[in-house]
Amino acid sequence: MTTRDGQVALAARLREKPDGKDRLIVGHTRNIPRILEALGVPGGGQVKLNAEVDYDHMFVVQLHPNRPASMVRLRFE
Repeated sequence: MTTRDGQVALAARLREKPDGKDRLIVGHTRNIPRILEALGVPGGGQVKLNAEVDYDHMFVVQLHPNRPASMVRLRFE
């Protein structure tokens, strides 16, 4: 899925029906908060990213069937 809306729709489907498989979803600073929110990460929609300097972040999200998703934010230097 290459469109912003397509990435968010995929994330929402993954949240609805987790299958235990790993996925890589690549986004831009503009759509990463929307994707995190669609995956069910608490506060994911409020993640602040600056397109000028935040090109080195990776978000690892773990989906859980009966509780909110969990997230680890990594930064590469």
